[in-house]
Amino acid sequence: MRLALRLLVLLCTLCCAATLRAEEGARIMLVLDASGSMWGKVDGRPKIDIAKEVVGKVVGRLRPQDELGLVVYGHRQKGACDDIEVMQEAGPLDTGAFMSTINAISPKGKTPMTAAVKIAAESLRYAEKKSTVILVSDGLETCGLDPCAIAEALERQGVDFTMHTIGFNVDDPEAKPQLKCLAEKTGGIAASAENAAELEAALKLTLIAATAPSPPELEPEPEQPPPPPPAPENNLTGHVTMAEGVELFAPYRDAVWEVFTANADGSRGAHVETVYGVDVKAKLDPGRYVVHVYSDGAQVNVPLTVDEADPYPLPVSLDAGVLHLTGYLDDTTEVTSENAIWEILNAQGEHKETRYGAKPNLLINAGDYIVRLTIGNAKAEQPVRVEIGKQNDVVVKLGAGQVEARAFFTAGGDPVESGMAFEIRKAELNTDGTYEWVATAYDPLARFSLPAGRYRLICNLDYATGSIEIDVKAAQVTKAAVVLEAGYLSVKAEGATVYEIFSAKKSISGERKQVATEYDAVNKAFEAGGYHVVAKASDGS
Repeated sequence: MRLALRLLVLLCTLCCAATLRAEEGARIMLVLDASGSMWGKVDGRPKIDIAKEVVGKVVGRLRPQDELGLVVYGHRQKGACDDIEVMQEAGPLDTGAFMSTINAISPKGKTPMTAAVKIAAESLRYAEKKSTVILVSDGLETCGLDPCAIAEALERQGVDFTMHTIGFNVDDPEAKPQLKCLAEKTGGIAASAENAAELEAALKLTLIAATAPSPPELEPEPEQPPPPPPAPENNLTGHVTMAEGVELFAPYRDAVWEVFTANADGSRGAHVETVYGVDVKAKLDPGRYVVHVYSDGAQVNVPLTVDEADPYPLPVSLDAGVLHLTGYLDDTTEVTSENAIWEILNAQGEHKETRYGAKPNLLINAGDYIVRLTIGNAKAEQPVRVEIGKQNDVVVKLGAGQVEARAFFTAGGDPVESGMAFEIRKAELNTDGTYEWVATAYDPLARFSLPAGRYRLICNLDYATGSIEIDVKAAQVTKAAVVLEAGYLSVKAEGATVYEIFSAKKSISGERKQVATEYDAVNKAFEAGGYHVVAKASDGS
């Protein structure tokens, strides 16, 4: 509903702006994710096939004066961070040629999406001309670059650069903030889509935004005489401490003082001004105020009444302490992963702050809290009391280990290098006959962080499936191999539009069990055994 509403608003904006003045064509570069995870399925279809179909439906909406190009990553090599290709420079759209290029893409590798976005912007000469990049991706940056930092640089160096992102059926919770940051840092749209219909709506939304005419230039307002210089004197001098008698130390000396008028009930009213530092000075008119002072995660509201213009001293104590956070995988092994997520909750379980990394520190008001540590799918909590003016050491034991999973066609045979999906499920069978899902990964060497315990590891490759049970132990790496007992079935018939694959063995009623239906020449993995294949032409023969 939110996506449809934004689309409607942009359509109205486009119609209104188009009546104001004609606009030259837009210069757009589509960046398409062709990493191995795009073989993952949505509603029974590979995500890459859905993406190709949706692009074919939408690009025809571009105007004759618009220019469109294509950058693809992860489509030529496995495990290469430089597998990025400008497959078509931005230019007038030849729909047939463009879609032929799109349809030839076959996902294989990693997700260097940040570098791909930079290459797309450079191809558009973003530092010289107005340009737009639209990224369609289903996963997390896997090649070490910082999406937010690149987005800030592109926005700062570009003439009129905009980045729109579409997260398509994104499983990894860390990927969504990356896609959102890429868009928001450049003033673009961060959309998400879970299926083909939502992907089509999102791509239309971003193309409408990219091709919308700019508003007409307005006549500049006449210059106003400069305001008189402010009076030199200050009637407020403030000093903030961590606690009474305990000064703030680096990195918490970047304190912020926000001054608001005071409402009748003592709450904050209109913003007056903001000043920065441990020691501050300000000039305020006589009246009642609320001063909001904060540093890192500690904050306090201080009522203030200014009666005269004489200097008014305002000492402020944050009544805070420092949290020093340390995690352990077991009783002796410290957490070293920079992917660790630390959430600080109040005693009622409400979120207060979030920090990242192996051993972060946090300045926060004294009181009772809950510290929650998360790495991958492993999570643990620890209650803590923060004392005023002290460093409070907190240790959280995660009780977690790692799983490294590979898949093989046969025991001792060839490994599976692409197209697979690994799933971790709980080992206990539910009452409905299913195993509870825990996590999914798509790399040939899949890594999971999990609480210690017993799990079922499943590998799906096209129509072949294998599974084993594994034990995960705290602070240990469990290496697991799933044998699919599978091979590839390759079938092509001239003029065929549908291929139906059945088991070779008939049931007692003389019927064969249907295994798969494909709409293109078959080259998919199947479990070992006998099959019966029927190829049909569009006329039914």
